[in-house]
Amino acid sequence: MARPIVTLFELYGAGAEEIGPKVADALEVPWEPQAFTSASIEAAETALRELEDELADPGTWSTPEKSERAGERHEEAKRRLAELYAEWEEAEAAVSAAAGPA
Repeated sequence: MARPIVTLFELYGAGAEEIGPKVADALEVPWEPQAFTSASIEAAETALRELEDELADPGTWSTPEKSERAGERHEEAKRRLAELYAEWEEAEAAVSAAAGPA
């Protein structure tokens, strides 16, 4: 039999951190607080696109310092986005495993 999954998404201050554990206890399932949302990935994708636009600007390459700094920021943005995708995939796998067979 599949285990129930309780998902709570809240606006700041709505009380999910208080309510969630109580719901999980009542259902006798573990409580896992929200780690991040798809908005985190969307923001990271936007930041990466903006840096790619910056790298396309010839002014970015006007000095070695500017180009080096832009390149470092671009690499960091790509790394952060890859981390978020990995976390998302891990969370999806955990939900699928907890749900059991369809």
